[in-house]
Amino acid sequence: MVNAVILAGGRRGEYMEKDNWIYRKLFGRIIPGEEKSVRIYKGKPLVSHVINALKNSKTIDDIVVVGNTFLLKEAGINDVKCLEQGNTMIENVMIGYNYFKGQGYREKILLAPCDIPEIGGDSIDEFVEKAREGDFCLAVGDKKFLGEYDGIFHRFYFWILKDGERKKYRISNLSIVKPDAIWNKEMVEYAFSLRKIMWPGNWPNIAKELGWKSFFDYLRLKLTFEYLEERFSDKFGCDFRIIEICDPAVSFDLDHNRDSRKLRKWHKLKKVKA
Repeated sequence: MVNAVILAGGRRGEYMEKDNWIYRKLFGRIIPGEEKSVRIYKGKPLVSHVINALKNSKTIDDIVVVGNTFLLKEAGINDVKCLEQGNTMIENVMIGYNYFKGQGYREKILLAPCDIPEIGGDSIDEFVEKAREGDFCLAVGDKKFLGEYDGIFHRFYFWILKDGERKKYRISNLSIVKPDAIWNKEMVEYAFSLRKIMWPGNWPNIAKELGWKSFFDYLRLKLTFEYLEERFSDKFGCDFRIIEICDPAVSFDLDHNRDSRKLRKWHKLKKVKA
């Protein structure tokens, strides 16, 4: 059993009470400062779906949410502990971890974002079971498991050479970490920021941090999990592992309004086919 921290932080002090529908219409995404965690999806705040999935998991013990506590309370999130957010992702991770630490818990924690509403408890159990070893385990999804989800969103995949075969993967939204074992926490936050940058802007930065061998191996489609695990372990100062999981829902976070609309459309089409 592991404890879980839901990262529901937003931009501090920028919440806008009124919805700017023109901004949404033009850019298809939430307005700056709107708290994504309390946006309504299927009749409930996004974060509520993640809380329910964690509660349905057989491998999760205690749960905390780190975010804007005022808005979380206003949205009716009162069935789990809510902690006030910090200024960075790493601060929010440590806020959640230190809360558990104060209760005598010093083991690994599962980190989950607030915007993966389609995730299920079984997927969380699969990841926890596979991530028993290592200080920092990051979930990735093979493109072949995406099924009907593939094509709904425009997503960035990267090529990995595995078992002699080139496969496409996407970085997913779950990780398990033991914060006390990671000495270079700033590097962790920097690495997570790079995953949001589309080609070609991210790989020169990754090459800078991991070495140009990773860049040229990527171009030649010869990059391997083993090499990435070795290099990230060195940079993070811990035992880093990459974990494959099968559930496509773990790979899709609802960053934009258009993501929500497309996912609703997918559900409607699925019901029609059924």
